[in-house]
Amino acid sequence: MNPLVWLWRIRHRRGYGIHSPFAFNIVKGVIYERGTYLPYAPLTLLRKQRNIKTSERDDRLLLRLANEHQPCSALLLTSPDDIATEYLKAGCKTCQYEICQNASSAQQEEYDLVYIAPIGNLHLESILPLLSQRALLICRDIRYNKETLNNWKVCAGNTKLRLSFDLYHIGLAYTETRLNKEHHIINYP
Repeated sequence: MNPLVWLWRIRHRRGYGIHSPFAFNIVKGVIYERGTYLPYAPLTLLRKQRNIKTSERDDRLLLRLANEHQPCSALLLTSPDDIATEYLKAGCKTCQYEICQNASSAQQEEYDLVYIAPIGNLHLESILPLLSQRALLICRDIRYNKETLNNWKVCAGNTKLRLSFDLYHIGLAYTETRLNKEHHIINYP
């Protein structure tokens, strides 16, 4: 991350300026959680065996998000060998996971969690009908290029997504209707 961007985002760290208790809990209790989870050690070993180069910090965040959200059903739009799927599955073992390359081959009508990596040419608004009333949308590499960033911004602005977080490389959005429409920039380098 560019040092100037980091300095600009520093005022948005650790939940400063967030008034919603739900959003503050996500920032303090999930995004900035420093505790150790039991699956971390075996997943780190798996990373070494597969020689994975992606950020382990980001993958651990996925585990914590799945653990906090406890979805019943999840759609993972990624390649089957993506290590992130293992982290998500370790975060919620009772969830029914479906791994697809594209959204058109999804089996269900609605999902409580949708993970997309990378966004690529996928228009995020086409994913919105697949989200349940208490869904979490996780998008990876939202700043891959200008098109993916604009795609994320349009999607986060949609009224179905009530609460969204920009973590620079990762975008999070919740559909819970009880939440006020908010967008937060979080310093998560």
